[in-house]
Amino acid sequence: LLFVANRIPPDERERVRRDLLAYCERDTMAMVRLLGTLRVLATGGARPGDQGILEATRLVNHPVRD
Repeated sequence: LLFVANRIPPDERERVRRDLLAYCERDTMAMVRLLGTLRVLATGGARPGDQGILEATRLVNHPVRD
């Protein structure tokens, strides 16, 4: 809301915009990874402790950084 209402000083707008886009990208990737893990669990394709689940959990808990 602060961004849309022009309450952020002009000299900070581009930085805030980049930060928001980076946050949205990381958040979206986390949701994609979580959905993939839930699909595997829901279809019985793996059990907690299986390598695929461990890898998916690792990726969600430690997302790839730029």
